[in-house]
Amino acid sequence: MVGWIYTALLVAVVAFIVARGGQEERIVVLTLMLGSFTTFLIYATQGRDFTALQLELLLNEAWILAVMLAVAYRSKRFWPLPVAACELAAFMSLMTPWLGANVVSYGLGVTQGLWAYLQLAMLVLAVVRGRARRPAVTTHSGD
Repeated sequence: MVGWIYTALLVAVVAFIVARGGQEERIVVLTLMLGSFTTFLIYATQGRDFTALQLELLLNEAWILAVMLAVAYRSKRFWPLPVAACELAAFMSLMTPWLGANVVSYGLGVTQGLWAYLQLAMLVLAVVRGRARRPAVTTHSGD
């Protein structure tokens, strides 16, 4: 059930960002969309095992993190920093099996998805606030 909610939310946010967002927002949301799709494929083919390190999942999160960090590094805006921080947290949480079995739990699986919701919310907020800050274009007729 949660997977369908996330998918519906992702599709809605992608549509919103593509329609109203800037280049940075589009890069990030399309990266999240592709990353979500590849994560789904990894889970579908290998299962969800949060007690062992899944190298494919770790590599998937690594390229997503690289894109987020590149956008944050190049951006003059603030919003890419917390989005990249959420991705870093998701990436680091995948490494908890290296810390030992006593650290790994069902909670890891739950928190793994939490970061994606926060990232989508930040993207929508960035576009809404960014559009509100841009000066409105006025046209003068009859001048």
